[in-house]
Amino acid sequence: MSKYEVRHLNRSEYKQLLFLIGTIGAVYLSFRYILPLVVPFIFSYFLAKLVYPVAAKLKKNFHISGGVSGSLLIGGITGIVGLVFFVLIQQLFYQTKDMIKNMPRYQQIILTEVDGLCDRCDTMFGLKSGSSNGFIYSHISKGVEQIKTGFGSFFSTETIQGIAKVFGACWILFLILLGAYFIIKDMDDLKIIFEESIFYQFGKPLLGKLGQVGAAYGKAQLFIMGADAFVCMLGFFLMGKRNSFLIGLGISVFDAFPALGCGLILIPWCVLSLLRGNWYQAAVLFTLYVLCQIIREVIEAKTIGKGTGIKPIFSLISMYVGVKLFGILGFILGPIAYIIIKSCVESQSV
Repeated sequence: MSKYEVRHLNRSEYKQLLFLIGTIGAVYLSFRYILPLVVPFIFSYFLAKLVYPVAAKLKKNFHISGGVSGSLLIGGITGIVGLVFFVLIQQLFYQTKDMIKNMPRYQQIILTEVDGLCDRCDTMFGLKSGSSNGFIYSHISKGVEQIKTGFGSFFSTETIQGIAKVFGACWILFLILLGAYFIIKDMDDLKIIFEESIFYQFGKPLLGKLGQVGAAYGKAQLFIMGADAFVCMLGFFLMGKRNSFLIGLGISVFDAFPALGCGLILIPWCVLSLLRGNWYQAAVLFTLYVLCQIIREVIEAKTIGKGTGIKPIFSLISMYVGVKLFGILGFILGPIAYIIIKSCVESQSV
C-alpha cells in the first residue's frame, strides 16, 4: 500500500466509531435536557449513601426505624454544615466590609503605584513626562463613567433576579434533604429494585468505573482547593494582610481553573512587589505560588492520575469544551462528560 492511500475502516473499527459518536451525542443531550431535571436527586443519593452506614447502625443498635435514624443524621449534618457556612459567611462579610471601609486607602495605594509605574515608563521609553499617566487615567475615567451609568439598571434588575435565585437555591436544598431522607428510609427496598432493573444489569461495569473515577476526581479537586486556600490564608496572615481569609479563598477558586491558576494573581503581585522593593512580600508570594503548584502536582499525580487516568491536557480540553457548551458550569460538567465517555468506550472494548 502506498503511503498516500487512505486505509478504510474495518467493520469493528466502524462500529467503535459509531459507538463513540453515539455516546458523545447521548452525553450531550443528557447533560443539556435531563441533568437539570434530576440533579437535586443525584445529590440526594450521594448524601444518603454517605450517611446510610451510620443510619443502619443506629437502626440496629437502638431499634428505631430507618426514617427516624435518617432524619436524625440529616438534621445533624444540616446543623453542622449550616454552622460552618454561617461562620464562613460571617468572616466573608466582615472582611468584605473591612475592605470596603478601607477602599479609599487601597485606592490611594493603587494610584501611587500607577503613578510610579507611569513615571518609569516615561523615562524608559523617552516619553514626555505625564504621557503614560494621562493615557491611563483617561481610560480609567471612561471605565468609571460606564460603571456609573450601568449601576442603577444593574440593581433594578439583577437584585430582583438575585433574590429569586436565593429562594430557588433554598428550594433545591430542601428537595435534596427531603430526597435523602426518603432514600435512607427505603434504602434496602430501593437497592433491590435498582439491582433487578435492566439498567443495572446492562451498565454495572460502567457504573462501577464511573463511580470510581468520579469520586477520585471530585475528592482531588475539593482537597486541592481546600489545601490551597489554607496555604494562601496562612501566607497572607504572615504578611499582615487584614483580609487574608477573603484573599486566600479567592485565589483557591482561581486555582481550580487550569487555564488560569493561582499564578494569574500571585505572579503579577510578586513582580509588582519586586518593583516596589518589597522583597519579603515578593518572597512570600512566590513561595505561595510554588506551594500551590506542588500541592496540585502531588494530589493530581496520586489521585486524579491514578484514580481517573485523565491527563492534564485532556482535563484542560474537556473544561474548555464544557464552558463553550454549558457556560461556567462546564468547568465541572466537561471533565465529568469526558469521564463518562471514556468509561463507556473502555467498557465496550473490554
